[in-house]
Amino acid sequence: NTKKHTDAVAVVTGGARGVGFGCAMALAAKSFNLTLVDILEEEANEAAGKLRTIGVQAELFIADVSDFKKSSRSFGEYVTALRNVDCVSGVFPID
Repeated sequence: NTKKHTDAVAVVTGGARGVGFGCAMALAAKSFNLTLVDILEEEANEAAGKLRTIGVQAELFIADVSDFKKSSRSFGEYVTALRNVDCVSGVFPID
């Protein structure tokens, strides 16, 4: 599929590294603008920088989404503020 999503927004949890970053790169290749959600702030900043070098917008939301009670309200408010989330990729470890 060669369709480009130049005005689309994707939210990727666990996007700082590993499988989550791989998902972010795949979405960036389709021209999605990205919001990386991760608990690892330094790694998330590095990942966002790499994504920006290939020409997509990359924002950060630092949160531990595996702790539903702590993160659900603030994350929900953040996603609502984005207004047009077109894709969500959830990648995080389960203990």
